[in-house]
Amino acid sequence: MTENQFQVIDIDGGKMLACPEFFDISVVAEFHQVLVNLLVEKPDAITFDVANVEIIDTSILQSACAFMHDAEKEGIVVEWKNASESVCQSAQTLGLDRFLKLAC
Repeated sequence: MTENQFQVIDIDGGKMLACPEFFDISVVAEFHQVLVNLLVEKPDAITFDVANVEIIDTSILQSACAFMHDAEKEGIVVEWKNASESVCQSAQTLGLDRFLKLAC
């Protein structure tokens, strides 16, 4: 695993998280830490940019669901940008696309 798989970018009072190509259990601990840091910062909005994601697995989608629940409690808007076919198919297969508010 390489260091800093995630890039967090400031955008108009919010944050955008550029996600890695292989978004699987090998990066779930790092993903979790990034999400915890974002909750502490409390931006107005958080956008997951998943355009480059070729592989996404259940551990990531479960973490994203828990994060979205926590973010909503804090009044943080969470959005997904550029959902790749892989992201859409995985979320739809697990029945999470509606919960995650993915536009596929």
